[in-house]
Amino acid sequence: MTGAATTGEVLAAFSSLRQHQRNGQRSPHKPLLALLALGRLAATGSSDVP
Repeated sequence: MTGAATTGEVLAAFSSLRQHQRNGQRSPHKPLLALLALGRLAATGSSDVP
């Protein structure tokens, strides 16, 4: 996605996120990490994680 996305595009992107697994161990939950980044962007103007 480039520029402004429609609501449908954003929902489609979130619904296509999958949780990675290696040797039966799951990686961090991508939708929750995306929400964390969006929350930080709303609060601070940056989605950088320290």
